[in-house]
Amino acid sequence: PGPRTRERLALRFIDARGSGGSSVGVSGTDSLLQDMNAKLNMEWHPVTLQRDGQRQEINVSLSLVNDLLYYDESREIDFTNRPRLFISRECQNLIFAMKVWTGQDGNKGACKDFPDLLRYGVAQGLVDCGDKGMLSVSGGGVH
Repeated sequence: PGPRTRERLALRFIDARGSGGSSVGVSGTDSLLQDMNAKLNMEWHPVTLQRDGQRQEINVSLSLVNDLLYYDESREIDFTNRPRLFISRECQNLIFAMKVWTGQDGNKGACKDFPDLLRYGVAQGLVDCGDKGMLSVSGGGVH
């Protein structure tokens, strides 16, 4: 691959459950989210998978991802029969995790983190921004 270009971050998302826990900071007890927003001068947005005030079960957001990936393999790909979610070949960890993660090991699965990132992006409604690029979940935030 060629030289890496610096990407402009539009948003950073973080798991709401993990970032809400308290940590001992310089000025007392803060949440991880407060520490990162204030002390690291970075803005993070907690992701909650909720719809109509109710927390979504993992299967709901997984079905959103599956719906975006679906197309009828027995038909020719065209505008009406095509996946609506594409994953870059550069996202090797996500591709591997999607191939091997079954969900049978619950919330603590070894390969669950990368599918979670994809679920969060889909649940937040991240979309193609046309000429300005794609809002997509990746390592350091949302681009």
